[in-house]
Amino acid sequence: MFLHLLNDDQKAAFFDMAAEMLAADGEADDAEIAYMDQLINEAGLVKRRALHDPREPMELTVFDTAEAKHAVVLELLILSVIDGHYHVKEAAYANTVIDKLEIDEDTHEALCRLTNDAVNMMHGMRDLAGGVST
Repeated sequence: MFLHLLNDDQKAAFFDMAAEMLAADGEADDAEIAYMDQLINEAGLVKRRALHDPREPMELTVFDTAEAKHAVVLELLILSVIDGHYHVKEAAYANTVIDKLEIDEDTHEALCRLTNDAVNMMHGMRDLAGGVST
């Protein structure tokens, strides 16, 4: 939804983090996979590339603007709740990223509100269409 705000390096780093977010709770359900596919299409990625090794430190310096930081956190938060569940391990991962990106508490709270609005909007569109897509 917001990947157009990121450059190619930022998109690549985002997808590394998104893969870790999906794996955080040990399962990826249909809603999470559908949203991830939507993001891949939005990013214009035709081929899937090798993912970041989660045992290695994540490179976050590529997110060098407030706009990029907010976009990546918002997408991670959406990915974490799109299935209707916010697993404790997903929350811990998101909070680690938020801390490392030095996002203050007020901005964190604002991003959480935007996440809820975005997820409600996507679920509303799905319900209107009578489908299961995100």
